[in-house]
Amino acid sequence: MTNVFVVDDSISVRKALEISLKNHGMEVRSASSGEQAIEKLGEEPFDLLIADVIMPGISGFDLCRHLKNQPEYSHIPVLIISGNVDADVKQEAADAGAVGVLRKPFKQEELFPAVEEALSHAGTPATAAATAPAAPAAVAVAAAPEFDLETPLAAPASTAAPLPPSPFGAVADREAAASDLIGLAIYSAEGELLEQRGQELPAQIQLYGKFYLGTAEFLSGQLGDGKPAQVSVDFQNKRLVMRHLGDAVLLSLLRSSAN
Repeated sequence: MTNVFVVDDSISVRKALEISLKNHGMEVRSASSGEQAIEKLGEEPFDLLIADVIMPGISGFDLCRHLKNQPEYSHIPVLIISGNVDADVKQEAADAGAVGVLRKPFKQEELFPAVEEALSHAGTPATAAATAPAAPAAVAVAAAPEFDLETPLAAPASTAAPLPPSPFGAVADREAAASDLIGLAIYSAEGELLEQRGQELPAQIQLYGKFYLGTAEFLSGQLGDGKPAQVSVDFQNKRLVMRHLGDAVLLSLLRSSAN
């Protein structure tokens, strides 16, 4: 039986993967951080590691490098999951020793071909030990991405180059007319900024927006309901509203109605 080790700081992602993989006859164990994963490495054997890119502390890339530098684990394939899959992410994953990158949120029809492809790259401990690249044993700790929606946002720099026209210009203009709007951004499926109005939103926010939308879609499927129209997160003074525009994602930061 195939054993999969899932590492993600989001409990909803870990549970989604656990349910999906177990339904396909796989054994699954998990860790909520790269540090916890390293502590658990020797507890049980596993055939595949699935790791999120962005986690507090040790990133998925750093965890992958750590495995590839350990002879007893270097034969185990690593599949990276990320909300943003572009050429840079794919290259960094390959440089770290991962066998593939899966976009998050993922669909069932995408998950299992990616898992099977990753498993096909499994080697043997003896072979991997002979070919494992030399590197320092220490694992570099990457800073967790941070943004604070409760502090005032800086206005976009006036020297920024204007965005090229997109099919969502009219939608952005209509949404920007709302009296409570602070700022909005529309991102493509590849994470490219297509439209921006009002104050500039933190660059990493689109990753979290895709994650929350993916989680809501997974939960709606489990509940037998339709695709959610939108997802909102209320802060003390602001509300972040996220929704799909086809494959694109619209993120709107609004002032709370109570203020």
